[in-house]
Parts: sequence; C-alpha cells; structure tokens
Amino acid sequence: APTQFFRRFLHGLSNFGNDVRADTCDACFKNDFNYVINRDVCGSYDEVDLLVLIMTAPKETVVRGTIRDTWGSLCTKDRHIACVFILGLTSDVQLNEKIKSESSKHSDIVQLDFKESYGNLTYKTMSGFRWSRDFCSKARFVMKADGDMYINLELLPTLLSAVPRGVFIGGNCWGEQSPHRSKSSKWYVSFQNYPHKNFPPICSGTAYVISFSFLQGLVAVSQNLPFFHLEDVFVGMAAKSLGVRPVSIKGFNNMRAAFTPCSYRNEVMTSHYLDPFVLRRYWKMSRNCVLQNRTPKELYVFYNV
Repeated sequence: APTQFFRRFLHGLSNFGNDVRADTCDACFKNDFNYVINRDVCGSYDEVDLLVLIMTAPKETVVRGTIRDTWGSLCTKDRHIACVFILGLTSDVQLNEKIKSESSKHSDIVQLDFKESYGNLTYKTMSGFRWSRDFCSKARFVMKADGDMYINLELLPTLLSAVPRGVFIGGNCWGEQSPHRSKSSKWYVSFQNYPHKNFPPICSGTAYVISFSFLQGLVAVSQNLPFFHLEDVFVGMAAKSLGVRPVSIKGFNNMRAAFTPCSYRNEVMTSHYLDPFVLRRYWKMSRNCVLQNRTPKELYVFYNV
C-alpha cells in the first residue's frame, strides 16, 4: 500500500493539469535583458585568469565599497583578475542615478533592466554569464559570488591552475537532494514547479567557479530550459543537460567558516554571511598572517559529487 506521503504526492500530481513545469522547452528562457550600464571591464586586460561576477542589490552601496577595499582590491590587471558587480533595476530613480555616479567612478558595474528581486536571481546570474560571454571572452574561469562573501583571490588563481582543461564547475557542491516542499521554507518548491523526487547535483549559489567552455555551453543550453527560481538549481539542470557533474573543492564554504587570521589567508577559499563590518575586520586581521607558498596540487583538493 502507498505510504501517506506517496498518497499526497499522487493527489498533487492529479491536480497538475497543464501547469506542471516541463523539463525542456523550445527557446523559452529569456536572457535578452537590455543593459542600463555596461562597462568594458576586461577590455584593458591582456589576460584574464579569473573573472568574478559579484551579485549585489542596487541599494548595497556599502557592500560594494567594502568589497573594493578588501578582497576586491586584488582585482587588478597584473594579477589577471577582473571583478564586476551585476545589478538589476530598481524603481527608485534617485538610487539608479547614484549607481550611475558610482559606476562612473569605479567602472565595475553592469546593470540590466530586469527588476531586482530574489525571485529574479536566475535572470541576474544568467545575464551575468551572457555578459561574460559577450564582453570578457578572454576569461579562462568565471566565478559567480554573492555580495556577502569572502573570496580568497590570493589562492584561487593558483588553485585553478591545477584544474583540468575543458568543461568544469566547482565549489561547495553536493549530489542529488530532494526539494524543500514546506511552504514556510525560503527555498520552497511546489510539485507543479518541479515534479521530480530529486534535484540534479548542484553547487551552492553562494560562490562557484566555471570554465569558460562550460559557460558557453551553459548559456546555449539554458535557452531550452524553462525558468526556475532557484539559480543554483537552474545551473545544475543546465550542467546535467551538458553531461557535466560538479566538483566539490576543499575550502569552499556556503556558511561562515570559523575564523583565524591564518586560515582565512591560507586555507579558506570562500566564506558566507559576512556583513561589511565583519568582512573589514576579518580582512584586516588576516593581513597580519604570512601568506604561505602553496602549490596548485596542495590547494586543489576535490571530490566528485
């Protein structure tokens, strides 16, 4: 006899009708938003080993300023690291004007005309990848990062030099897991929106790295994937379509990593939930620790999920 859960599942399926999200579609995913601000961030670089796309909301001026003063200060031509902030559009006209002034000063903002919201993070991320394809094709790797992250740009280029060439996605990743079915969850997913038992393997959307060859395939295959509101899952769906399995890398954290000055300088690759005050404090303290000479093979510790 079916379990109680299975009965509820079958009852839900009976009510789907034509509203069930399909797994594929014919050129249905919109990734053609217009640029409000478009800076040629990579144009002056001879080489770009790593391009970092940082997702911040328009109002997060302090967040962007703090990143520029801390780990983002390592985004320089001599290091072959480029960083750009990806923003949506707000209805606050004055704020949009302030963003234009900020962009004129720092030349590191790309803003598109989709509405800035958590529900549009998939559009935001995929717009960032489209921009990367069109305006920074010299990048070897592209990283997507949230604005409340610490990113170790001293170690990442060395780590990435050990990554095999070809299609690649890595970060804090895991295998198939079931969706959150409780409506009280921030990550709630209805059976109509995703009727399958498990999501494909994914990397935490807090921060992950992809090769440029994967990015090209991702942008192409995403055109035929119906919109899904959880950005990391959407990217995981695209990876599955491409036959690419994520790699989980030591040092990538989707929570806040325990802090010591030397661990943040020499071990931690990413750390989450750092507000501007904490990020400045951690950054300043970590500068007091000596940077160790680590080899690519020492840093690139991974497992397939």
